[in-house]
Amino acid sequence: MFFRLEERSRYEQGRALGHPLTPYGDTLTIPIRRYRHLYEAVQDESRRTGEPFGKIILRNADDAEYMRAFTGCSAAFWAHLCEEVRRQSYPDLPSRLDSVFAFRSLGNEIRIDEVFRWESQVHRQNEMQGLIIYEVITKEDQISNKFDMTIIDILNANLDFEQNTNIISKYWNGDKSDSPMMVCLLKDHLLRGDMIKSLDRSSYRKS
Repeated sequence: MFFRLEERSRYEQGRALGHPLTPYGDTLTIPIRRYRHLYEAVQDESRRTGEPFGKIILRNADDAEYMRAFTGCSAAFWAHLCEEVRRQSYPDLPSRLDSVFAFRSLGNEIRIDEVFRWESQVHRQNEMQGLIIYEVITKEDQISNKFDMTIIDILNANLDFEQNTNIISKYWNGDKSDSPMMVCLLKDHLLRGDMIKSLDRSSYRKS
């Protein structure tokens, strides 16, 4: 059995209409396509020079469109880099861009919330309440690939290409951190099942 977290109204609407779950990359396809050349240029320069991504990006801070690629669309930059590492070194593993993120067991809701706020652009833009955890309807015999999201939480622009890709390689290699949050990458026509638990973000997010 797999579980997901979603805002209540989206869950109820999606379930009523029978809408399949949206893969992580659906919201990132357009910015990745639009800014791919910029992302690859920064990554290539960092690989050549050993400079942190942030230092390279700041040299172009006077270009508003350039900066948008690395601020407003920063999630696309990291998603692109994760996908490049997978494509080159772990081609048999599922792409995060066309997978749905889910988890195998109920645990710490605060950490689950943080993981899925990263996935959902809606959650990143709004401090919504009324979150719920629900069962994901999928084939029980589907192969599940579990990866520790905590490992890639430390990706950041103060590190260079080699440092960041080493972190991503640990993620794809199946390494675990001291405080793992194991997320499954699922593919198929996945639907929303029964609600398992209702969450009130205000009860544990005070900042």
